[in-house]
Amino acid sequence: MPPLSRDPTAAYPISEDTSIPPEERTTLWICSYTKFDNLAHAPRGTPSDHSLHTIHLDERTGALHRHSTVDGVLNPAFLRFHPKGVVYALTESIHENGEIVGFTADAAGGLSPLCRQSAHGLSTCFLHLTTNLEHVLFVNYWDSSLGVCPVKPDGVIAEKVYLQAPAKVHAGGLADHLANRQSEPHAHSIVLDPMHRRIAFVPDLGTDRIRLYRLAGSAERTTLEPADTLPCAPPEQGPHGPRYIEFEPRAPGSRADSACYVVNEISSTVSVRRRAARARSPALIASTWRRCSASTRRSRRRCSIPTRSPRPPAAPAAPRPFSPFSRWSRRCPRRRRP
Repeated sequence: MPPLSRDPTAAYPISEDTSIPPEERTTLWICSYTKFDNLAHAPRGTPSDHSLHTIHLDERTGALHRHSTVDGVLNPAFLRFHPKGVVYALTESIHENGEIVGFTADAAGGLSPLCRQSAHGLSTCFLHLTTNLEHVLFVNYWDSSLGVCPVKPDGVIAEKVYLQAPAKVHAGGLADHLANRQSEPHAHSIVLDPMHRRIAFVPDLGTDRIRLYRLAGSAERTTLEPADTLPCAPPEQGPHGPRYIEFEPRAPGSRADSACYVVNEISSTVSVRRRAARARSPALIASTWRRCSASTRRSRRRCSIPTRSPRPPAAPAAPRPFSPFSRWSRRCPRRRRP
């Protein structure tokens, strides 16, 4: 068997960049691990020679074309795009503090260094940009710490950092961690409630819970206050290991309930919960979340969707016969006899 290439794009038919009209191309950014022995997991393959890749997708033919690469960023594991044309990359390592590295993207998607800010924690793995573009929330997986940084109007990450106290990690190394990763907290992502935008949902892979935090403080110093915890899925079907959480999109100003999806890494399931629109406080969110969990526990199909063996779609119900006279007779009151 030939050795695996160190270029993550080598397995795909990617040619060097050609002149594609801007209106007929889509820009893709790809981040790659450049070192394996400092990660919290054991990926297959070989490290990449380049940290970031800018790829153009030709929408006319579907062909991929390499535009440019970026070197010198250690293990960029997560990317987030800022509407001002800024791309943030997070570095991942269990031996040194992670960083939030910002780049400006030109019209063709080429990246130029903009800013660099320490995440003050190990194995930085997730970044959330608030709707008003004034703050970023980030997660350090290894020590399960959370942080908030202000964002300037041009997308530069400010130096003022609020860091929620990290958890004490007992794992002695990668092998110990992989064998006992649910023996201690390991937050994996953070997402603000899209409706009220003041409650942060944090899936904790180590404790099998979703932790809630209240976004508090001022614009100059925003903090995260612990509020409550939620079950990620029915405990009797665990362990689950929640990794990501996503909310069903809603139109601006909508007050309808929305669905919430939790991706569980260990059980390979997607848990579905109902997010009550009227719930504005963590306590009310927890009470409605638990009631929904209890009511759906009788039906696993509504509560946890296994990703390994999806269920076939149900057959459509037969149409019911329609009679305009039956509808008229239900709406018109009967006349009493004298």
